[in-house]
Amino acid sequence: MLKGFENHTSHGNTIETELPAVRQIIQEARKDNPIKSPEIERRLRLCGPQVRACVHELRLRGEPVCSSSKGYFWGTPDEVMETVTHLEQRIRSLSEIARALKGSYSTPQQVEMSLGV
Repeated sequence: MLKGFENHTSHGNTIETELPAVRQIIQEARKDNPIKSPEIERRLRLCGPQVRACVHELRLRGEPVCSSSKGYFWGTPDEVMETVTHLEQRIRSLSEIARALKGSYSTPQQVEMSLGV
């Protein structure tokens, strides 16, 4: 289960109970006609974190859930590889940000200066 998901729902089994419905909705979508999270939320009366947790779980189970800026869709092998490439680029970008943030307070003196001590 996605860490922190339990904070976004009043019932802990939402992922398992809603997963088939989320899967079905995404399975009907294609790259040229994807479905946005707000539409899934509306149809199933879920919130954004719940939909993302379901997508996360589907992907962990090896389902070909792809995404673009236009929404989610059931992908072909080539589309899955495009999504994988995009996710790997995001990983690299987030790693760069994490390294930069770690360096923002590299010495105790810098921490004191930033706090006005």
